[in-house]
Amino acid sequence: ISAGSFKAVYRGLLKVLIEGDGARRVPVAVLKIRSTGNGEELQGLHRVGRHPRLVKVMGLCEGPGFMLLPMELAERGSLKDALGRLEGQVSLQHKLVMMQQIAQGMGHLAENGIVHRKLGAHNVLLFGFDPNDVR
Repeated sequence: ISAGSFKAVYRGLLKVLIEGDGARRVPVAVLKIRSTGNGEELQGLHRVGRHPRLVKVMGLCEGPGFMLLPMELAERGSLKDALGRLEGQVSLQHKLVMMQQIAQGMGHLAENGIVHRKLGAHNVLLFGFDPNDVR
């Protein structure tokens, strides 16, 4: 999906066991991060728990010199990319709701002792957008 000097993001499938329903494969984004002493921070993200405004981290795997974090896949990509694709459809009300949702997610991280350090539209993921629904 993307790559940088310290990380890469891959699209993958994760086998999930569902009680009473067997196993199924779900699409995920897999973040591969070169280990640079940020292991505690990533483990904190894994432990923070589910919040409706944060991407769900589905596991954590450490290897020699890297860490893998499978997480739910945001099919619509980053807010930065989406704003370009949706130009003219995103009203001021939409933007205010987005800012409120981002603040809710960051507030949850702060309550759990995690500082994001790199918040920007390129790190905000979009799961859905309806130009006729401002909630």
